[in-house]
Amino acid sequence: MYKALKTIHDKYGNLVKAGSFVDPSNITESHLFRLLKRGYISSAIEKEPTKYNGKIKPCIVTGMWKRPEVFKIFGKHYKDLGIDVIVAGSEGDKSKHLAESFGFIYLERPNQPLAAKMNATITEGLKRDYTHFICVGSDDLLSVELLNEYKRLIRSGYEFIGVLDFYFYELNTGKASYWGGYRDRQRYQHTCGAGRLLSRKLIESWNGKVWENQHSKYLDTSMQQKLAMSDLPKYVFRMKDKGIFSVDIKSDTNMTPFELWDNTSYIDAKIIESRFNVRNSSGNKRN
Repeated sequence: MYKALKTIHDKYGNLVKAGSFVDPSNITESHLFRLLKRGYISSAIEKEPTKYNGKIKPCIVTGMWKRPEVFKIFGKHYKDLGIDVIVAGSEGDKSKHLAESFGFIYLERPNQPLAAKMNATITEGLKRDYTHFICVGSDDLLSVELLNEYKRLIRSGYEFIGVLDFYFYELNTGKASYWGGYRDRQRYQHTCGAGRLLSRKLIESWNGKVWENQHSKYLDTSMQQKLAMSDLPKYVFRMKDKGIFSVDIKSDTNMTPFELWDNTSYIDAKIIESRFNVRNSSGNKRN
């Protein structure tokens, strides 16, 4: 359910006065997105979490494209953690052999649209017995401490878990930075795209489609809008507050280049290098 902050009309033309609850079944999905974005209605009223005592079997879902040097770091990291990984690649035998060399489940899909490529990993995971799905890029290394925190929060009954901040490391220069999260009004308290954990229950409430298939950009925003419409319990936090680290590896080929974005500052690279095996096999250059 949602709450109308201004008077609106539902898809049947019925008047919904400000302060009244809105039944999402009476609003088309596209119109619901617009009403949320314009501040006409509030996000869904969340249910209280209830303790979860069932099986926990998470898997990592990701897409790969070029950057084999980064994927080798990614592959070794998750292979060592012993967590299952489902990968969608787009370079035929080249990406297939690389992914399968780490024991990952591999799917061949076109690289565009990216949303359809990523949805394929979710579809494959739902065929198996995974209970939770963790969405990352093939350059994101989540620490064992973060995964353990996720398991604790799953037990507490949360169906979505996300982080508000992240660490970055650039292979070519050996520089590292910390991003404290979004500060602009439109995206304040939006979670980082990397490391979003979704329960099977949440995904099935979206009919198994986490992203809109026509999208190749703005996947994080696409999911954030879906989350705003879900009443299942969610939990977000800053890793820095809990002393937890995870890192996004930047190289020459990235959707988002390495730079000091808003709310970002350089940190001692040893903070990352001492916790993750991020050193390039050819050796990092330092300026």
